Amino acid sequence: MARDHRGLALDCRALDPLHRGGNRAVLCGARAVGPTGASVISTFEPAVTVALAALLLGEAVTPSQIAGGALILAAVLMTARSDARREHAAGR
Repeated sequence: MARDHRGLALDCRALDPLHRGGNRAVLCGARAVGPTGASVISTFEPAVTVALAALLLGEAVTPSQIAGGALILAAVLMTARSDARREHAAGR
């Protein structure tokens, strides 16, 4: 039996303005905090996605996923701190 995907296409077109608005918000935010700040902030996106999936959709989050996410976020924060110290030492 063939499936009708026309409804899905309409749903995707209906969400397009939200997608464009989100992209616009990201670009405005990147201008406000600069490219380095934007890249650090964007690293938190997967963690927020997992948290929202768990809270809103009831998705299961395993301890290994939490540990992996914590390691990645710790590495990003350590890198950002190191860069900030280096910039401060250089007098910027």
